[in-house]
Formats: sequence, C-alpha cells, structure tokens
Amino acid sequence: MADLARVEKNKWGYSVSQVDEFFASTKHLYEEVEPNVTQLDIQNTSFDLEKNGYDTKAVDAALRRLEDAVVDKLAVWTTTHEGEQAWVAQTEQLALTLVPRAKRDERKTFERARRFMPAYDIKQVDAFVGDIVRYVNAQLGLGVLSVSEGDAPQAGEYTSHGVEALTFTQRKGHHGYDEAQVDAFLNRVVEVLTRMEASERMAKNAAEASAEPQVAPLLIPVNDPFEQAYSQANIPSIFESLDESASARMTRSAQHSSEFSTVSQDEEHIFSTSFPVVEPASGVQVETESSTSREQSTLPEVDTATDSVPQSFAPEHKPERGSVGSERTSVNYSGLMDTGSIRSVQFHLPKLGDDDE
Repeated sequence: MADLARVEKNKWGYSVSQVDEFFASTKHLYEEVEPNVTQLDIQNTSFDLEKNGYDTKAVDAALRRLEDAVVDKLAVWTTTHEGEQAWVAQTEQLALTLVPRAKRDERKTFERARRFMPAYDIKQVDAFVGDIVRYVNAQLGLGVLSVSEGDAPQAGEYTSHGVEALTFTQRKGHHGYDEAQVDAFLNRVVEVLTRMEASERMAKNAAEASAEPQVAPLLIPVNDPFEQAYSQANIPSIFESLDESASARMTRSAQHSSEFSTVSQDEEHIFSTSFPVVEPASGVQVETESSTSREQSTLPEVDTATDSVPQSFAPEHKPERGSVGSERTSVNYSGLMDTGSIRSVQFHLPKLGDDDE
C-alpha cells in the first residue's frame, strides 16, 4: 500500500505482498452491509518478515485503527438491530471473562513458561491484571469485586491502544509467565476496552447530532473509518465560538443608539441655524428653482467681489481671466450643501469681466 512506509533495503519489515493482500480482503469484507470482520481476526493476523518490507510500527498502527473502525461498525449494527441493551450486555459478558484471572493467588495468575523459553515478569503481570480488572469493574459497574475508593483506578487510566503498546520485562523459563497466555489475556482486555470506547463515541455522536448546529458547515468531511485507518490527519475547526454575551451586545447597541441621537441633535442644530442671505444688486434677476421647472436668466455686469459671499460657500478658486465665454452665466452652489435641509437657496457669483483689472 502506498500509504505505508517501507524500511531500507538492508532492514527487515513485514511482507509487502501479505500486508497488501490482507488489507485488500479486509476492506472488501468491511464494505459489506453486515459486519463480517471481527476484532479477533485482526488481532490474530501475522506477517512474515522480509528485507525492504513495510515498517512494522506503521503496519501495527494501521491495524489498531482498523480495529477501532471494525468495532464501531459492529456497535452501530448491534444497537440498530438488537438494541443498545444488547450491546451493553455483550460487553459486560466479555468483561466478566477477565475476572477469574484476578481472583487467583499471586504468582499463579498464569502458567510458568517452559524451560529456556521467553517469559514475562511475574510481578509486573500480576499488578497489571489486578489493576485492569478493578478498572473495568468500576467502569461497567459489574459488582464482582469489592474495591475501595482508594484502590480503584481513575477513569481514563487505561485505553485500548495503551494496553496494546504495553510491555513487560523479559524473563526465561519458570522465572516468568508463559507469553502466549498473557498475550491472549491482553487481547481480551483490548477487546473490552475497545467496546467501551466505542460506546463512548456513540454517545458523543448522538449528543452532537441532537444539538442544534450554530453555524452551517462549509466543508463536509469524508467519514470513512477504513480510509482513516491509513491516515490520522486531524482537521482543525474552521469556526470558533463567539464568546460575546447577549448583555454585552445589548449594551453596545444602546451606546450606539445614544451616540446616533447625539449626532442627530447636532445635525438638527446646524441645519436649523439661519445663514445670511446675500441680497442681489439692483438690476440682478434672481434664479429660482422648483421641483418641476428651473429658469435661468442672463445677469448684467455687477461689480460684486467674491468676498461678499459667505466664506463657507465661496468657491475654492476664483475663475481665471479668459477662462469663461462672453456670456454671463450663473454659478449654482446648491450642490455644496445638504439639499435635504436647505432648499431653494441659490447663490450666484457674477463673472469677472475684463474691466476688473
């Protein structure tokens, strides 16, 4: 498979052909409607070693993720067709098979290894068996062991992936427990923990589905557990929750309203102020404007300087000599003001003729 790393040519890894064949057949079975792949099938899988093969750690990690996907599918199938109580009962029955080992005497939990065969440290294995059984008993409420609050492990102390990665000190012969028996017990522990974790994931998904979404998602992730077995890419959230309270928004809205009212009052005061009206000189015809018609008239020469016009309405630059035609035209300054507040007030500045020099 292209997503699995391979070791260097002179190092040993899992057989490429065997790994590819296993994942191809498992994917075919996984995609069927009914759950035809079990977690035990994956746990009992083994591969030969070859040079330049697949990296063993990468393959083992992919197998662990595949176990989670298979158990999740089994959990959904069981709760849908048999009910949630059936799934819980099956998990409890599987967990009860761990209890007999914890009730055995110390140093007799498992059989000793044969002479010169590799084995696991007895003390370490006994401590783990006692702790994991107390943990499962407390989490599932089995009531098969009398556990005090001080002895009970904290929630979340054991996970399925953590147990799979667990190692014990190596011993030989009768100085340690038989590895095959301990490994079988560890596989059963992983099965129980994986089912418990699948139940937690289902409960979490159900809670998220029942909650009303605040923002419509922009991206629709591909939720294929089998494909996720080869890639653990975590997609970050593209939305962050707003930490602004409703009271803060109302307070800010009130402030804005108050500021707007103040501005409105200032504007009303400005536009209610009367401005001096420039009286036209004798003989000057005043231009009037209405909503329906507008009449213009020719103005005679008047020796009126621009200083007689209010400064706020005077043009920024006086017209230069020779820049206008021979006809006298009026200049409309109404566009410089708010025509909605001051209406029908026209200011006319006569042209400067050649005789002004």
